[in-house]
Amino acid sequence: MAHTPGPWVTSDTKFANGIRTEVEPAYECGPICSCIRTVNPRKVRTWDEVDANAKLIAAAPELLDACKAALAKEQEGAFRVTADELGDILRAAIHKAEGKVK
Repeated sequence: MAHTPGPWVTSDTKFANGIRTEVEPAYECGPICSCIRTVNPRKVRTWDEVDANAKLIAAAPELLDACKAALAKEQEGAFRVTADELGDILRAAIHKAEGKVK
């Protein structure tokens, strides 16, 4: 199964009683998903949690690439990336998932 190629980014749109955060490819072919933050007295999730969820979803392609690189390194014996390169790939994916992109 193929997925929409990354990188994916988030963007916020304000509406009457909340904010919609969309996750979409950086090359803008339409949203992959929307995370809605509304003013609701029965909030199940905080606004920060919804934002964190959107960032985690947007980081999915990089997280998948990092996992594949780590698995290839472990399985092949003849590694495609150095340990330092793998560390950089993993750190970048984790930082994006946590919303710490520079």
